[in-house]
Amino acid sequence: MKRRRREQDSTRPVARFLGRVVFFSLLVIIAITAIPYGTVQPWWIAIFECAIFIVAILAVIEISVGKGWPRNNLRLLAPLTP
Repeated sequence: MKRRRREQDSTRPVARFLGRVVFFSLLVIIAITAIPYGTVQPWWIAIFECAIFIVAILAVIEISVGKGWPRNNLRLLAPLTP
């Protein structure tokens, strides 16, 4: 039990840092992309797609380091039903 807790404590700062990096990089990418995206230049679209792909890779790493998907937010994935 103690060993498992130590492993979780050592990976939590890394997962927390990666989570913050993913969140803020998505905010920055959305803000920066809105400026020249109307030009529809192929090189700009390619840069945007590569940036999103890199952020997705970081999110996957964060989930694997953080020991799994947070189970308390699954209702966001399902449509709202009465």
